[in-house]
Amino acid sequence: MAGVDAAKEIFKIIDPKFKVTVFIKDGSQVKVGDIAFIVEGSSQKLLTAERLVLNVMQRMSGIATKTNYLQTLCKGTKTKVIDTRKTTPGFAFSKNGPLLLVVAPTIDLVYMI
Repeated sequence: MAGVDAAKEIFKIIDPKFKVTVFIKDGSQVKVGDIAFIVEGSSQKLLTAERLVLNVMQRMSGIATKTNYLQTLCKGTKTKVIDTRKTTPGFAFSKNGPLLLVVAPTIDLVYMI
């Protein structure tokens, strides 16, 4: 799971009165049916925030899941999974967060040449 902290920030920006109760923290393994958090507040403002929160969490969780899978494949070898800093413009926070959750170091390939 990745993006819970980002979701909390998004909810806070949309409406500081939202109450977010977190059950699953970033970096945790999840299974079908798990509830990450519950949000209480204005239903109108919740509808404003929910699509952005879902998109951010899906992207971050997907990156974290794939990185974790690749690291599992590399266990027992000298191979390391690294982040090359390539990112979607204006969306870097959503890429670097999940990589840090599964400990994939950021490296600039310029320094390796």
